[in-house]
Amino acid sequence: MYVGKVRNFFREGRGTHVYASGDKYEGEWRDNKRHGRGCFGVICVGKLTMKDGSVFEGEFENDEANGDGRYTDKWSNTYSIPDKSTGSFKKGELFGQGKAVLKCGDEYRGTFKCGKFNGKGIMSYRLLSGYKQTDKESGIYDGEWANSIRSGVGKMKWSDSSVFEGEWRDDARVRGKLKTSVGFIYEGYWKRGLFDGKGKLLVRNGLVVVCVFEEGKAPHKVKVKYKDDSVYYGSVR
Repeated sequence: MYVGKVRNFFREGRGTHVYASGDKYEGEWRDNKRHGRGCFGVICVGKLTMKDGSVFEGEFENDEANGDGRYTDKWSNTYSIPDKSTGSFKKGELFGQGKAVLKCGDEYRGTFKCGKFNGKGIMSYRLLSGYKQTDKESGIYDGEWANSIRSGVGKMKWSDSSVFEGEWRDDARVRGKLKTSVGFIYEGYWKRGLFDGKGKLLVRNGLVVVCVFEEGKAPHKVKVKYKDDSVYYGSVR
């Protein structure tokens, strides 16, 4: 059902259309298509409300959500284009430089492709009260992304000043260097968030443990290098 201006039986000018699917568009029309471009934030040139509760507000071109705008999905996560950004919406998906504010309070600024975090970006993770501390909570990740997960080279700094720099895959650390707030340093491989594979652990007072770690634990046979450069090979407990 359409309510609004028409010309030659075509929707033209300002109007509202409620679709059989339950979606609703309020905004400008041209040649019977959703079409309106202007200064977003001053004049809302178009608003499309989907049946699932998601909403796009912004510019439309040739019946598609193209240009400047803001999209809020059904989970209340919001995607927008910061001032002076090169980003834009294409057929309702964000490309280029953009911003996402997630319902949990996390905030991403960086590159988008097809509406997902892709390329370089910075995510500020919020500490959620009552949750167990994980590598996603209360910290800032600055690095590469693929399909909205950390993937590639990146740096993660937690609120306790611990820092990891290295390679990520499928949102998890793969290889790199961790400096903890309590002073120890680990450099090597990871698996499921634990030391796993060949690595080097600087424990205290220059003491270095070198071995192949297994699920976060050091096997009995290790190499230990002391501050005076003496070396021990053998078992540890």
